[in-house]
Amino acid sequence: MKAHAAALSIVLTLALAGPAAAAEPSAATHVRPINAAGAALMADAQQKSQTIRDLVATLEASDVIAYVRPASRQVGEVESDLRFLASSKVQRFVLIKIGSDRSADRQVELLGHELRHAVEVAQAKWVKDGRDFGRFYVMIGSSAYDNGHPYETADAHKAELAVHRDLRAATATQD
Repeated sequence: MKAHAAALSIVLTLALAGPAAAAEPSAATHVRPINAAGAALMADAQQKSQTIRDLVATLEASDVIAYVRPASRQVGEVESDLRFLASSKVQRFVLIKIGSDRSADRQVELLGHELRHAVEVAQAKWVKDGRDFGRFYVMIGSSAYDNGHPYETADAHKAELAVHRDLRAATATQD
């Protein structure tokens, strides 16, 4: 019960702080930056990557609300991750954390990776809490991608690579 109350508190805090915390809120309502750095990342990503735009569109048609937060990482912490926060009767809430110590383009690639994970959750309607989330990724994930971490999927890596190609194409057009 304490964990549920804490998760609900986080969701409410994010929901109330969302647009006010961001310099320019994203046009997307299901993918919400929670600070100015998140707003800048979302704007850059959507401008440069069709893959990002497609993933955001998919989430827009779902019951998943994804908060995006670039933040500093602790030593040994992964570059990015997706965390299940909570659910209500009509929506589910996840948090995407991106390492802010990475280059701008790397952050966009990582955002694509984590947005794909959010889409995976959106497609699994039965995932309603952290326990379901863990079971889901044990079922569909593989430890082959991330030093034994069972929550990685081939689709998330494919999305990351597609965003990388989008960024290369965007850079080539600027030259």
